Amino acid sequence: MKCPRCEYEQPDGLPECQRCRIIFSKWEARQSHSSTVPIATEPPVKKDFFPSKKKIAVAIITIILIVVSVSVIYYWLWTRSPEYSLLEIKKAIENHDITSFEKYVDMQGITEGIVIEIMESDPGQKRQPVNPWEQMGNVLAKGFLNLFKPHLVELVKKQITYYVEKGAFKAEQKGPETFLKDMWDKVGGQRSKFQKIEYIKKDGKIAVIGLGFYYERYSEKLVLDIKMRDKGGYWQVAEMSNLSDYMKRIEKLESNYKIENPFGLKKYPASQYDEETSGLFGKTFFAQAYCYRTKDSVGGVVEFFKKPVLVEDVDGTKIKAHVVDDGIGQGKARLFFAEQNVDILIQNPWNDFKTNEVIKETLITVYREIYMPGAW
Repeated sequence: MKCPRCEYEQPDGLPECQRCRIIFSKWEARQSHSSTVPIATEPPVKKDFFPSKKKIAVAIITIILIVVSVSVIYYWLWTRSPEYSLLEIKKAIENHDITSFEKYVDMQGITEGIVIEIMESDPGQKRQPVNPWEQMGNVLAKGFLNLFKPHLVELVKKQITYYVEKGAFKAEQKGPETFLKDMWDKVGGQRSKFQKIEYIKKDGKIAVIGLGFYYERYSEKLVLDIKMRDKGGYWQVAEMSNLSDYMKRIEKLESNYKIENPFGLKKYPASQYDEETSGLFGKTFFAQAYCYRTKDSVGGVVEFFKKPVLVEDVDGTKIKAHVVDDGIGQGKARLFFAEQNVDILIQNPWNDFKTNEVIKETLITVYREIYMPGAW
């Protein structure tokens, strides 16, 4: 037999192992007892699928604190942004709050810029003098304007203040008291519609904001650049950076519009504007004139203008104008729009104003006489 403990081979029937000396009967009794006693084990721990209410509450509070902190930081940054200051300017104008308006707008800088633009936009200053006397007159006029500049700045300040407080410009006759309104009309303020902020360019404590305005009259969008300065906690409008170029563009668009729509009338479709002849006609006959050339006959042009048409009045509203036939001769016709006080002279052939050369094509002149005081 083999010992169950040390596995030593020995004869059968021995009571104990001859090597390790274990008693076989006691070893077998002990082994049978251990196999029948169950092994003690710990009960399984029951795990909850959902976290505890305490953990949920802590998580919710943490999320709320994060959202509130981000919102506070965002609002703090927003109230110190150029966009927020622009909204405050809009609110100040709507509420007629001049104090808030002056906080966000540098009145001195803005008014000086407007006055400089008014002074430099005079076409007479840009034309080269034709003789020493005219040159001397230009120098004296420029010196006088520079002396008058501080007074003009104060006048424009008063007009801005009046507009913010009252919501409208003063209804006065032409003169220094209407400088701001004249400029507003010049840039087509009533005809423009603000669309959006096109861009924001920041450079340290300076920001340039591009304000997009759409002009339905010209089917054109223009961008006015305004420069703003960081005043520590808010931004202030310091100047209109491209005001001069903006006004020149408006003047060009308005000039092109009037060429296409002389005195609110539609120009003859198959015709080309003649700028030189328009100027010479106006000077010769003391009139505002738009001259056009066409290959079409006098009769065809007359038929076009004899149809009732819709024209734009000064305020932009549509009115109906009737053409009155006022004497048609051979190769010449004159039509009159009574409501507009506009004459249309159509002639073929006609004489060139400078060379007196006979030109064999149809000239259409749409004009309005200028009232000259004392003229008969």
